[in-house]
Amino acid sequence: MLSQLTIVIPTANRPLALERSIEYWRDLPVTVHILDGSSRPFFSGEQLKDLPRITYHHFPETGNEGPWENYCRRIREASSLPVRKYSALCADDDAFTVSGLLEILTTLESDQTVDAMLGRTASYGMTKTMPTWRVMYSQLKNSKEFCSEDVSIRLGNPHSAPRLYYGIIRTDLWKHLFQISFHHTIFRTGELASVVDKALCRIRLTESIVWLRQERVPSHYVYRSNRRPNGRRPADWWITYLSVAQRLLSQNRFVERRKMCRQIVVAILFSTPNFGKLKATRIARNCTREVIFEGNFQLARKKRKIIGQINKWFSFVSPDIRRRITKALPERLSGALGYFERSPELSMATSRTDFLSFVSNVKNAGIRIVPDEIESFQRLLLKPREELRLRANI
Repeated sequence: MLSQLTIVIPTANRPLALERSIEYWRDLPVTVHILDGSSRPFFSGEQLKDLPRITYHHFPETGNEGPWENYCRRIREASSLPVRKYSALCADDDAFTVSGLLEILTTLESDQTVDAMLGRTASYGMTKTMPTWRVMYSQLKNSKEFCSEDVSIRLGNPHSAPRLYYGIIRTDLWKHLFQISFHHTIFRTGELASVVDKALCRIRLTESIVWLRQERVPSHYVYRSNRRPNGRRPADWWITYLSVAQRLLSQNRFVERRKMCRQIVVAILFSTPNFGKLKATRIARNCTREVIFEGNFQLARKKRKIIGQINKWFSFVSPDIRRRITKALPERLSGALGYFERSPELSMATSRTDFLSFVSNVKNAGIRIVPDEIESFQRLLLKPREELRLRANI
């Protein structure tokens, strides 16, 4: 079953992470394509001659091309590489569990009403001693809406919807997903892909740990140097909000939205040719309205702050009553406010803990997990570089 799967790994200037990724995939019957955007190649054909299922491609930056433009070019090139029945994208420091892949591939093979699948995400954070683990993206849900034959239903409610960027997809649709999403090198291409995937595919979420993801601290969280010792913002704080206003009033924002709409219309008409261009355009505009408005991190942080303040105002109400109110609200309203229903057991699984506690919390939350797989991956993370079987030319 795994021989029907192709894994595409984009990487750049991260040879050590790539070494571990090769170590993880080398003994599995999976076809792997490595797309390296580093300035110089870290592997040669001779180094990979004993790994016939793993192919190393080098795509250095050319001309005035920057890292993001290079990444987009590699993803576009990747759409012509997979030759197996199913395909998936995977980061160089991430992995998929074998049990999760087998469950998904078995379902896709037997159920033709599903085009793509993904599972629950186990996130690990590296510490000085041992990795810590937690469940990420717990708000994602498995709804019949996302597996509907009607594309307008699939795109009707974006809240708690699965995102297929790192999902397992039938290869013909996988190619179109990234060709359409990366046709233009525009702002927030990942968000465009999260709309195109539901326009193209009928999606199902499985309650198993499938994706092992390293949790990184985004660069925009490192803003302490921009604050005074007392924690207050400097006197020029207004410059930040001025940039937000400029972003909202910028003509480029509307140009980006038009481009995104055109690509979403292409995806809708590809999956449903008789849908009608006018109707597809109307749906595309609705899908991109929120994406464009929340395209600035400052705005997203402001929204989270307001939601946190609302929670504080209603702190006198018991959690049980708040859950009942949230459950009674339409999902289009509760989802837009950042609320979603989550069991106490799942809440425990989202807290970062050691490996044994994580496994226990995941099982209590009703999520299937094979502890030996996670433990084996953890040993790989802690393995010294000298013990890895393939070395990069650093």
